[in-house]
Amino acid sequence: MLGGDEGQFRFTNGTAIDVFLNKNRILDVINHEFTHSLLYSTTSYGQFVMMLDKNGIVDGRSNIIKNALFTYMGRMQERVAVNIELMIRCASRGISDYIDAIDSLKMRNNVYYNHFRKLCCLNGKIREQNDAIQLIRILREIARVALNVDLNQIPVGEFRTEKDVISFFTNPINNARYSPNKRFEILVNVFFRENDNNNDIHSVYEGSLNLNKMYDAQYIHDVAMDAIKEMYAFHHLKERLVTRVESVGAKQIIFFEGADLLAAKPARINEDKKHFIKQIKTLEEFIKILEQQERKYVYIYNRIRGFEEFQVIGVYEEKKNKRITYSYMFFEEDNKKIFEILKSFECHFVFYKTKFLSKESNAVRKMVRQLPVYIYEDTPLLASFDVIGQMFYGGKYSYIRRINDTILVFQKRSICLFTNIFTESEEILNRELGKFNIEYIDMDDERQISEIMYLDKMCNDYEGNSIEDAKMIGQ
Repeated sequence: MLGGDEGQFRFTNGTAIDVFLNKNRILDVINHEFTHSLLYSTTSYGQFVMMLDKNGIVDGRSNIIKNALFTYMGRMQERVAVNIELMIRCASRGISDYIDAIDSLKMRNNVYYNHFRKLCCLNGKIREQNDAIQLIRILREIARVALNVDLNQIPVGEFRTEKDVISFFTNPINNARYSPNKRFEILVNVFFRENDNNNDIHSVYEGSLNLNKMYDAQYIHDVAMDAIKEMYAFHHLKERLVTRVESVGAKQIIFFEGADLLAAKPARINEDKKHFIKQIKTLEEFIKILEQQERKYVYIYNRIRGFEEFQVIGVYEEKKNKRITYSYMFFEEDNKKIFEILKSFECHFVFYKTKFLSKESNAVRKMVRQLPVYIYEDTPLLASFDVIGQMFYGGKYSYIRRINDTILVFQKRSICLFTNIFTESEEILNRELGKFNIEYIDMDDERQISEIMYLDKMCNDYEGNSIEDAKMIGQ
């Protein structure tokens, strides 16, 4: 597609939409990416791949197996997401707009148009809006059956390389039973095409979870977790890797009218986000680097689940058009060292996510030398909406509006959280935040607005669009 990606589904980090995307496309792309999110989070195969992706940052084998497994689900995922995106368009705006959207897709993205065309046996049945509504439900359920694979029948513990995965799925029997791409083809063919090709519905049934438990979220999660435990059975970090993914697919996200606009965040997903990381060995050296900065901020990263003893802090510096993170990592089983840093450093602190401050906000704001304490929420707001609502209950919120997006700001007792949202979601937030007794105020402090905009720029500049964007450099 010319102009780069419109959106990216980033597994457990949620969905990001191009901040410069045409306003008329925002809802369509959100619906597309939300379909991916739903199919991952509510199915055994999808959750397992998400778990491997989450562990990929600390375990190379996880990343290799995840990429290999993805090849057996990617095609059906896109066919479903493209078609549901257009069907929702039809259901909400009518058949004429639906036809225009198909023509626009054909001109804009030939790959996606082919995904649409491959399901003409379904989308060709749409004559009115009600047809689209019914087919959305049907297509979504077919996709969920295709992805709810009985992982207990797949020898994931024996997978070491990409070749191992390919060898397993190349077997025609295994392919029909366990490959979501193939299972989806069989299901569509049996129910919507009048031919004898790909009609091995018995294999689909043999490779499926208990179909009576398709809506049992705990059962599906347990199947994925059992596969994870088998995957890491002899890994020296087994307990940590299993703990790290326990929350994947387990949390039930709240939904309300308009919540889809909060299920994605605007981001500069098509920009070059390359930056360099230099590891600092001593706290004294880290302090010296901080003191050299004209604007003094220390960024405190969210501790990784399963590896909570490791804390990483950083200083961002742009030097000769090169972005550099000076990173200092230390090990502690309590919070003594991080508290000592908070007490002694003469700077502002920016925490990533709410996890630490939701428990320690009162203590932290009393010990730091410069207020406010900032929090940057780097994932879509919906995933942490209830946590933020409780944390800032009785507080204030404001908008810093820009041409392409809005910075949403929460404030309470010298704790300030900021995150990126679509401007179109403001009306929804005004309604829902009232339930947490959070009051809207205009932000008129130009100094504070300038500081938040600066921090938002830095956090976004140093947020890679892929893991390859960060490069380690020597001492």
